[in-house]
Amino acid sequence: MPQRNERILEALLGLIPDLAVLVDPAGRITLFNNACETLTGYERDEVLGQELIEFLIPKEWASVVRQRFADPLSPEACMPHENPWLTKSGKERLIRWRCTALAVAENEQPYILGIGTDITEQRQIEERIRTQSRLLEQFFESTLTCAVLLDRDFNFIRVNQAYARACQRDVSEFPGHNHFDLYPSDARAIFEEVIRNRQPYVAESHPFEFPDHPEWGVTYWDWTLVPVLDDNGEVELLLFCLNDLSDRKRAAQSLQDAMNKLRGLSRQLVDIQQQERQRIARELHD
Repeated sequence: MPQRNERILEALLGLIPDLAVLVDPAGRITLFNNACETLTGYERDEVLGQELIEFLIPKEWASVVRQRFADPLSPEACMPHENPWLTKSGKERLIRWRCTALAVAENEQPYILGIGTDITEQRQIEERIRTQSRLLEQFFESTLTCAVLLDRDFNFIRVNQAYARACQRDVSEFPGHNHFDLYPSDARAIFEEVIRNRQPYVAESHPFEFPDHPEWGVTYWDWTLVPVLDDNGEVELLLFCLNDLSDRKRAAQSLQDAMNKLRGLSRQLVDIQQQERQRIARELHD
């Protein structure tokens, strides 16, 4: 490429915030803009004339990059793609590239101009989100605790199998419905307060009657309501987790009733024994 044109191109590409690198037909770096220097930590003079693949591409990626640019004029070479670059400190940065072949003269191999964007942090964030999503999915699928995800207006986003079983419904029946339309209760005021103060709430042995199952009578639940905040610190979602204490509560009540009956029988037995002693005493006296 004529030096004058290369200087003009270098000046133009030095003004853009994206990475810009120009590689000659032999694969050597002939242009390395300011953004490239900032990203890699290399000065331009350290890089110019170096073979790009040997100098900046991790070894495990070298064959992939060579194959992609084996024919610089092919559609594959011009397609957006991603590959890492090595910085001067040895760290890898993931770059999304858009490349084009620049013909210098007829019947000569073209130069390759690459314009890149550092997407390392973006991918790290995406991976954290995927990890969190997997953990949330595992929690929903494996926990025996009833778990519900609600939006800030208390509409169901999703529920787990444990919650659906407790309600004797299918998981698919909940999304799109409002929690308090299906299950009206005085707990709505608590939910609204959690939205206002953005603080978790814990309830113990909270009584509840299912409107669609009156035959169950009063049920009892330990539950927590945890607000999930967005980037602005506002409540975006609510995580609602519940444990059914009804059987334990009924068992405790049955035990208490049995103990009360036993105490009543004991008092009756004491009274009978007392009456019998008094009767015997009267007979002996007579």
